[in-house]
Amino acid sequence: MLPQVLQSELVKEGIRQGLVRIENLGKEKQQVFYSHANERFAYEPEEEVRLECYLQLVLQYKYPPQRIVFERKVKMGSSYRFVDIGVFADDAKTKDFLLVECKRRDVGRGVFQEAVAQAKSYDRQLYAEYLWVSSGKLNAFYKTQNAKTGREYLELDKLPAYGLQQRAFGKLSMAWWLLRHTVGNFFKKYVVPQTKKPWVAKFALFFSLFVFIGLMVSWGMAKSVTPFIENKTKLLQNPNFHFGLVYWTVPILTTWAVLFMLRGKLFPNQTQQRAEARNKKRGKTTLPFYLKNKFFFAFLIVLVPSLVTTELLFGYDAEVCLNCCAEKWYCWWSKGNLASFEHSWRLMLYFVPFLFGAVPQAFASIFVTWLFEAFSRVK
Repeated sequence: MLPQVLQSELVKEGIRQGLVRIENLGKEKQQVFYSHANERFAYEPEEEVRLECYLQLVLQYKYPPQRIVFERKVKMGSSYRFVDIGVFADDAKTKDFLLVECKRRDVGRGVFQEAVAQAKSYDRQLYAEYLWVSSGKLNAFYKTQNAKTGREYLELDKLPAYGLQQRAFGKLSMAWWLLRHTVGNFFKKYVVPQTKKPWVAKFALFFSLFVFIGLMVSWGMAKSVTPFIENKTKLLQNPNFHFGLVYWTVPILTTWAVLFMLRGKLFPNQTQQRAEARNKKRGKTTLPFYLKNKFFFAFLIVLVPSLVTTELLFGYDAEVCLNCCAEKWYCWWSKGNLASFEHSWRLMLYFVPFLFGAVPQAFASIFVTWLFEAFSRVK
């Protein structure tokens, strides 16, 4: 039975192209033969990973085999160590371009981080441009650079393909590639894991519901309240009147509706029961004030961020906006801006400001769930 790695398409392609050869198959001591280097190494768990890394460099990243060496010697104090794979920037092999440190596939994160530190120590002697540490399952890529404090390492999500800097607009292409893959690594390492956490699902639920209910309330305001103010009242004749005063109805009604609909998420029965049980142990027959009035407190905590956000972004100055500047953000609620909307789109007068406030409202809703849970556990 062939080892699983030898059945991969990558290794099969490497064998087909004559890059590598597995010798003594079926025998106790198998070996990996690297054709271009004319070197053999015992087939062991760590060699299995090095084999895959080498074939990725040649077949996927397109690095020339003649620039790749195995067991790159590096002087560390009075002794020598060896880097698993070294890739040079030139055919004469005078300048190190990439160092690759390999660990067996089953290592844990602790051992893997030690390998990363080991690779960086090698780089501080050889000054390569890139580092790659791999266990097959775990991979870490770095762009190295000199700084006043020593060597710095910019983490990437992959290696650059061979010859990237030699292409048209070489330095510009390289800078753009580094930017994309630095940001890509940040998202992969820090953002994507967050999407698997419960708070993200809660945020999506709260935000979606705020947006949907807010859109419905804005539509109702545009269809009923705005025409009523225009046709049935004399409010528009007042120079100090603006629709920002009416807008407050949208976040107030929306917040009440969303909190009422999701009260089970905000105040789970289990949390409520825990608070009641803790209260009974204290010999008290009634819940604390903040628990008896939890909906009121939650309403204020969630509503205020929306009002503050819209006031900061769309604050209205009657003196400035009365006869001019309808297109400016700070005159959003002016009569001039109202007149610029067709009747079918007047809901946007209310919905656009509310949309900006919905983001902090969703975060505030999550905060309420944490706060209530924390209070219920207070001894």
